[in-house]
Amino acid sequence: MNRRGLLMLSLGASASLLMGHTPYRQWQVYRKNRLIFVASEADDVSLRLGASTEQALAARLPQSKAMMATTATAVDVVSLLTSSQLDVALLTSDDAYEAVKGTGKFEGRAVPLRTLAVLESSVLHLVTLAGHGITGVPDLKGKVLASGPIGSPTETVTLRVLEAYGIDPGKDLRREPLAGEQAAAALKSKRVGAIARADMVASAAVRHLATTSGLTIALLEHGDALPKIASRYGPIYHRGTIPKDAYPGIGADVEAVAVAHLLVCRDDFPDDRAHGIAKALGESPGAPPYLPFHPGALRVYDGEQSR
Repeated sequence: MNRRGLLMLSLGASASLLMGHTPYRQWQVYRKNRLIFVASEADDVSLRLGASTEQALAARLPQSKAMMATTATAVDVVSLLTSSQLDVALLTSDDAYEAVKGTGKFEGRAVPLRTLAVLESSVLHLVTLAGHGITGVPDLKGKVLASGPIGSPTETVTLRVLEAYGIDPGKDLRREPLAGEQAAAALKSKRVGAIARADMVASAAVRHLATTSGLTIALLEHGDALPKIASRYGPIYHRGTIPKDAYPGIGADVEAVAVAHLLVCRDDFPDDRAHGIAKALGESPGAPPYLPFHPGALRVYDGEQSR
């Protein structure tokens, strides 16, 4: 069976496993012979990071036969972990936190997770057009906001930022579940007053807007929302900075809310496998305090810090 066939086997089996049965007897053997990590299709940043992680593991840990599988939502990702059908996943820090606690959209699905690697962070970009009366988050009241696809990381963090500013997303503004080219087109035509996008810096989508002839964008600062978010939801985000030189026309650094993307596993994942993955992926930033490193991974990072 070729690689495409194997991928379809893993995806088909994953989908069926979620429904409680396995159509392929070879699934259990198949997953023992390779590292399959799963990511949510609702998070395009995790998909990009997953692709680069797959490439890095293929180059540096070829015996792992690593591959990324996808499923529809983060809830499905966590279902595969809680049922021990898969061992490793890519999750945002807010989803990982709520999965560990069994709260929010993961109510009843608590799973003891450990960090294998902290990959990158997405920073929330709140993008508007300069000179159109929106200079801060409070100015979004009464406006239309493209807040990202329903259930996406962008929507989750955007709603929490709005809440921190005392804005009721259901009453104080109108939201459109737009992203990508649709959101950009809506902003250009002024059908929306601003768009939200949680993405790495520098975001290709935001850069495209910033370099569009006749447009000057502005980014809304919102880093001061962090304490209020933490008081209600826990230590799930951190402060991020969008440098002034990240996009044309931005005159100063912008403080914003950032969400980390984590490669995680269940706490019963074998130490030697965790160690091999961490070593292959290289130095990792500090793990969020609520989700410590797997002991096998920690041996790698402790060794780096002692050098």
